Amino acid sequence: MAWGKFLGLGEPIDGSGYYYAYDGKGQTAVEIARKISTRIKNLGQQGVQFIGPEKKPIQRIVLGTGAITPMFHFIENLDADLAICSDDGFVYWRDGAFAIDNDFPVVIVNHAVSEEHGLKLLAGHLSKVFPQIPVHHIPQRCMYKIIRG
Repeated sequence: MAWGKFLGLGEPIDGSGYYYAYDGKGQTAVEIARKISTRIKNLGQQGVQFIGPEKKPIQRIVLGTGAITPMFHFIENLDADLAICSDDGFVYWRDGAFAIDNDFPVVIVNHAVSEEHGLKLLAGHLSKVFPQIPVHHIPQRCMYKIIRG
């Protein structure tokens, strides 16, 4: 839930554990992708990858965190009409081809970026629970840069 809140998606409308659904409020897929791109910029990721129809209106956004972003689970069990997946939790030749063939929009974010906000919150929580033990948050950032020609 911390990841969804960080992205500005509000409170979840469905899901539990690793997967949560959020109200897309009829925004277009590309509007959602741009908002996510803006939110993650300070975490070192210059933009998101996007597959699918840009103008599709979205009612249910589903996401996971880290490598736990199974797109087909999002579609089959949480009725996603847009998935937010990590770059290592998304299989391009399978998931990407399905997304293209079925006009299903997907926003792809770097693995470390998807976990960073939650890890920062965890460090703060552990510091409060165990004040006698020094806890340090070691920031992660996107490990690659996008080079344009």
